[in-house]
Amino acid sequence: MRLIAIVVILIVVLIYVLQNSEVVSVKFLFWNTEVSKAVLSLGTFLGGVVVGFLAFALAKFRKSRKS
Repeated sequence: MRLIAIVVILIVVLIYVLQNSEVVSVKFLFWNTEVSKAVLSLGTFLGGVVVGFLAFALAKFRKSRKS
């Protein structure tokens, strides 16, 4: 069941990314660049996955130290 959910989420993200291919300007502090919405969306999604994984790993580590 979990694998099916992951596959469905990845398919939805892929469809969204493929439909948003125009170039946008990204400004962050002193950094300015132009990337496609697809790359920006995919990078944001992957960044969220990494942050979620790290939060899960930290919580699991803290729980194992308490035991």
